[in-house]
Amino acid sequence: MDEKFERALAAGARAFADTYFGDSTEGVQAPVSGYTTRMRHVLAAVAEINDEHRRGATRKEMRTIAAAAGMDPRGMAGYYTGASQLLEKTSGQDARWITKQGRQRLKELGRS
Repeated sequence: MDEKFERALAAGARAFADTYFGDSTEGVQAPVSGYTTRMRHVLAAVAEINDEHRRGATRKEMRTIAAAAGMDPRGMAGYYTGASQLLEKTSGQDARWITKQGRQRLKELGRS
């Protein structure tokens, strides 16, 4: 199995366990309802940072975005896997950018 896929799978499993068995998200605003709505929220927030600030979203911003969407940041690993490739991380800067596939998916989600 590919190492990147293994890490994404492990992060997803941890996020599922945290959600199922309870996590430490006290004080976090109410989650955005529905999977597609959460995905739209994450992609739109990253695109806004990329476009308006001309930089990638920081690790701290990604945690805030994930929490606002009702997600564990580790559960966002699936956004980076080969299956979706909606977000990418720049090496050296540890900043997140929305990909062409991510922008296309955001556009599709806007129509739904």
